[in-house]
Amino acid sequence: MNELIEHCMYESGLTAQGCWDELDDYAKEAIERFAVLIVRECADIADRESSQPCDSCGELIKQYFEVEHQKSVGKRLMDKYSGALSDLAK
Repeated sequence: MNELIEHCMYESGLTAQGCWDELDDYAKEAIERFAVLIVRECADIADRESSQPCDSCGELIKQYFEVEHQKSVGKRLMDKYSGALSDLAK
């Protein structure tokens, strides 16, 4: 599993108190596929809006998913995995 997706699962509480260990393989794979689909949607939004300044893409993505700004995974992890995220979106 991608370390960034794993960190997001931790931040969401999925790995709290053995929750992840209690899930069957199908549920684990479904959650991982769900994360990949979200990344692809975000990449598609960024691609469609490539004429916009980069700082507006984040707002567009939040509007698309109807979420407000929440604590991010952290700039260090985003920098570390920016290439991996691009690969997932392909």
